[in-house]
Amino acid sequence: MDPTDVGSGLAGYTLVGQAGTVLYSGTASTFAHTLATGTTWSYRVCASDVAGNESAGSTRTQAAL
Repeated sequence: MDPTDVGSGLAGYTLVGQAGTVLYSGTASTFAHTLATGTTWSYRVCASDVAGNESAGSTRTQAAL
């Protein structure tokens, strides 16, 4: 998927971590976040369109082993 596809109107992504912390905002479709061993983080990724609308997003929880 191309995050800047003018045909779909998709402009980019926002990755939000715990407590509403914005970890990334831009057009990349990958992002690495290092977790300390034994910690668990929840993430939400939202897509935004060229009109400035942002989706509610999708949430996932990840535990570091």
